[in-house]
Amino acid sequence: MHNERVAAAALLPAVRQALDELPGVWRIVVVDDASDDGLPEVVAQLNAEIVRLPFNVGHQAAIRKGLQSVRDASWCFVMDGDGEDDPAAIERLWSGRVEHGVVFARRGQRQEGLRFRLGYFAYRLLYRAVIGRPMRHGNFALLHHSVAERLGEEGFVHFAAALDRLQLPSNEVRVDRLPRLGGQSKMSYRKLTVHGLMSLVEQAEAMVHAMFRVFLLVLLVIGGLFLFILHSRFVTHEAIPGWTSTLIVGLGNAGLICLIGFILGLVALNFQKRKVK
Repeated sequence: MHNERVAAAALLPAVRQALDELPGVWRIVVVDDASDDGLPEVVAQLNAEIVRLPFNVGHQAAIRKGLQSVRDASWCFVMDGDGEDDPAAIERLWSGRVEHGVVFARRGQRQEGLRFRLGYFAYRLLYRAVIGRPMRHGNFALLHHSVAERLGEEGFVHFAAALDRLQLPSNEVRVDRLPRLGGQSKMSYRKLTVHGLMSLVEQAEAMVHAMFRVFLLVLLVIGGLFLFILHSRFVTHEAIPGWTSTLIVGLGNAGLICLIGFILGLVALNFQKRKVK
């Protein structure tokens, strides 16, 4: 949570009520991402624990700090702090738990406007085209302690994509998104775009493979163009103005696409390896 005292006042009692229906003893841990709106006081009044960060580290790094703070937990729910993740779904996620695995809250109906939904649809198409699998979940999930510990140690730049990359035993439950409980969203369209791109960075190896496949496809197209030009020029003797420059430009473009793709892939791999430990 970052400056979410209004949301916290409504969300934490609902989460506690949902957890009280489950077996065992449950702790609520709020990661305070350097709030300055009195959030810690609200959390203390509601008998929840708080992990206060000295400066704002951002959404994904804050999730990791939370995972590191619950190393002794057998199971861990991860939820956003704005109230859009429905506490009433906690029991359904618990019922679908998978040993040494994860239960995803599959995103159902959303409350955002048309512009956001179109952008999210385009992102899902891009993710599936590059990675080869759909992205249907966000941060709301139930993790076995082995998964939470692994993510806390290894780090990640995109929590949902990291879980997808690990290909763990999993289950999923469809959960509709609720309206915000209060305040304004901290995610601008620019931040949302960067967040979406970070999911591809998290899947760096798959992205490199996708770039390589695109390069091979371009090579096939350019190869076909090359054969067509040679056939037309030397077999049918048809005049093709500028055939040499066309061929050179085509090959140059293929090489440029290859270079850009591999540079992006290497940057992504390097970024992934340098995640803060």
